[in-house]
Formats: sequence, structure tokens, C-alpha cells
Amino acid sequence: MVYAKDIKALRMSTGLTKSAFSRKYGIPRNTLCNWEIKDNQCPEYVYRMLRFYVLFGYTEITKE
Repeated sequence: MVYAKDIKALRMSTGLTKSAFSRKYGIPRNTLCNWEIKDNQCPEYVYRMLRFYVLFGYTEITKE
């Protein structure tokens, strides 16, 4: 189970604002905000993917 504190900690580890993080990783800002305040729970597979991208330095997610 992914908790709001996990999402927030991951974002804060990057030093990015909510807006910058959401732009960089292609997540709607409102969705990220909802994940961070527990209105909606982030799916675990999404959290794992984001964590992988952050830890291994992927610079930007592109839409095809």
C-alpha cells in the first residue's frame, strides 16, 4: 500500500515543486496533489515506476 507520505517524500527527494514534478513525469498536478493529501490513493505500480525513474535519473517522460 502506498501512503501519501511516500509520494510526498519521493517528490521532495527530487527537490521539485508539485508543478515541476508533475510536468517532468507527466502526472496531472491535481492528481499528484490528491495523492499527497490522500483524497486518491496512488496505485502501487505507478509509485514503483516513479521511484525507479527518480532513483535512476530519468530526466523526462515523453508522450508518444
